[in-house]
Amino acid sequence: WRTYRQLANVRTDILSHSIKDIQQQQNYHPTLLMDTERILQIYALTIFYETYTWPREGYDECTWPGVTCRGLGVHHETPINNVRSDDLRVVALIVKGQDGATSRAVGEFGPYGPLLEGELPLESMFLRHLETLDVSHNMIGGVLRGEMMHWKNMKVLALNDNRIEGTIPPDVGNLYNLQK
Repeated sequence: WRTYRQLANVRTDILSHSIKDIQQQQNYHPTLLMDTERILQIYALTIFYETYTWPREGYDECTWPGVTCRGLGVHHETPINNVRSDDLRVVALIVKGQDGATSRAVGEFGPYGPLLEGELPLESMFLRHLETLDVSHNMIGGVLRGEMMHWKNMKVLALNDNRIEGTIPPDVGNLYNLQK
């Protein structure tokens, strides 16, 4: 419930009652207003944006900079406004720096967003429908964690020109659809 509680403190569309109401009543179990997978998607993106202090506007994660969404079981050509919001899933997260990104200051915005510095958040693994993750040309460090390499739909994984250390985890072999 910690994930839900953290989000419910700032959003009113996740739980049936406010956190304050829940805390005042013992043994009270609120109702989720959206499916768990969507809540985890919002949580993962929130952590991503907070990790890199990248501003986002509004509740709808599909309108945040760098995010592309598509409905479950919906073809590429279907307009996003014809899909129920609960069925929207993040299929691309593109926060690409520019060539020579290290010449920009951390947090300074380039054509695709700010220069990212720090580790790739583990919570990114909750973006289960990702087809494209492009965080190339940034200053992302640390190691790639195997737990993150279970994106079944991943086609493009661009991590080049960062400060990632260590070996590539064997779990990358689980990315069966990887093309690039």
